[in-house]
Amino acid sequence: MTGRLLVGGGVLLQRVTDWTARDGVKSGIARGIGITSGAAFGGGFLLAAPGLWWPTAGTWLLASWIAAKNADRQTGEEETEETEDELDHGAFIASLHLFIGAEKGAHLAQLAAGLLGDETATDRIREMCDAANVPITRGVRVKNRGVSTGIRRDQLPPLPPHILQPLANRVAAGQSEQQQQQHAPEEGAREGFWIKDDPENPARSAVHWIKEKTS
Repeated sequence: MTGRLLVGGGVLLQRVTDWTARDGVKSGIARGIGITSGAAFGGGFLLAAPGLWWPTAGTWLLASWIAAKNADRQTGEEETEETEDELDHGAFIASLHLFIGAEKGAHLAQLAAGLLGDETATDRIREMCDAANVPITRGVRVKNRGVSTGIRRDQLPPLPPHILQPLANRVAAGQSEQQQQQHAPEEGAREGFWIKDDPENPARSAVHWIKEKTS
């Protein structure tokens, strides 16, 4: 409790400092003089009226408590926003892994069509890649589609520790949805992975890696 009151007191003092310096040096000096004069007058008034000491102290403690509580709430909201951003980035990266599958890469137009439902929304894909630190490369070759700007599989960030449900129900290239959900690793399977919903947490999925077996 003492720590919370100290934090709240610091918040209140910081607010006074910010208010003093808000409109430039001259205004800050004038406000500083006003605060000093007010403090001196108030201190003299309290010395002359000891009965007001406890109410004044109680008011300050209450204001400090409220300020600390509001600061904690604001910090929690900022942390929540950061966590949500991380989860969104993780879901996007998982979607890229799932979309590209065992192929060497995918064009931005492909990703826009598959993940956003609009092949012209490549600018949005670029923004999402920038936010998730996914490199975009010119000259990505895709089978039956030629060469264009896109994302290479070998440049994808690793899958997040906790794989989230992808942004779109997209299966890896060359596989049906039933194969994607039910296919288990078999001899001769192509390198890649398949994703299955986590029965204990519908919001998450488990990734099962498939690597080509060598005899």
